[in-house]
Amino acid sequence: MRLSEKQIKDLYRDIEVNISAECARAHIGYSELAERIGMNKCTLYRKRKFPYTFKLDELVRIANVLNVSLFRLIGGTDAE
Repeated sequence: MRLSEKQIKDLYRDIEVNISAECARAHIGYSELAERIGMNKCTLYRKRKFPYTFKLDELVRIANVLNVSLFRLIGGTDAE
């Protein structure tokens, strides 16, 4: 199955929303998140505005810092 361009954009928008929500739940600001994943905070800020630039390994590091599954960041729920 191939995703449409709109579905891809929606997915990346959801990823940014989920990262923001999980940061809030964990009481971790973006500066702290950037530091803990080893990324410059300006780079993280840019990636938040353009979430399609996140690489898989960066999303994995973010999930680890936030103590959530990668599935939660991507889809908002854990896989069953």
